[in-house]
Amino acid sequence: MTGCAERAPSKKKINEWPATGGETGDDQMIQVTRLNGKGFWINPHLIEFLEETPDTVVTLLTGKKVVVKEPAQKILEEIITYRRKLVEGGNEVVPIEIRGE
Repeated sequence: MTGCAERAPSKKKINEWPATGGETGDDQMIQVTRLNGKGFWINPHLIEFLEETPDTVVTLLTGKKVVVKEPAQKILEEIITYRRKLVEGGNEVVPIEIRGE
């Protein structure tokens, strides 16, 4: 390899759970956990609604349903935080309980 410097391998795992920083998509998605403990990212723009039956069921616009460990309230807070980061939801009506007032 002429003229190319080799990069040292990164010691940080990209698939670490829970992930931190923007390297895994958390600037575009929110983090949730399946009942078996496996974490994954979900696009909050695709969430149609949340149900607690008593497990939390996330229904996507595609009709796909995913059961997750997080309570619906926590997912709602994550969606609001995510949208505020995008400056889309800064003026959304947010219940007092979530705002912490």
